[in-house]
Amino acid sequence: MIAVVPLRYDTVFKKAFGKPDIFCQFVYDVLGVEIQVDRVIAGRRFPEPVSYVDIEYDLFAEDPEKRIIVEIQHVQIPPYPPL
Repeated sequence: MIAVVPLRYDTVFKKAFGKPDIFCQFVYDVLGVEIQVDRVIAGRRFPEPVSYVDIEYDLFAEDPEKRIIVEIQHVQIPPYPPL
């Protein structure tokens, strides 16, 4: 059996979905929306915090033609005990 690194690790998640073609396919599979992006930005942050919230996007991409912005947040969930 092939050993696979789980997507729960932040670096693996960003590397897997940080490629534009994979990112676009993932958005289509989840949302049913076709987008075309040239690049996916990892760790994008606003220059100034918005209000009292300092947001950092895990993955951020923009389709300027369709005016669609997609950001993906990787949620850290503790592993559940085996059943």
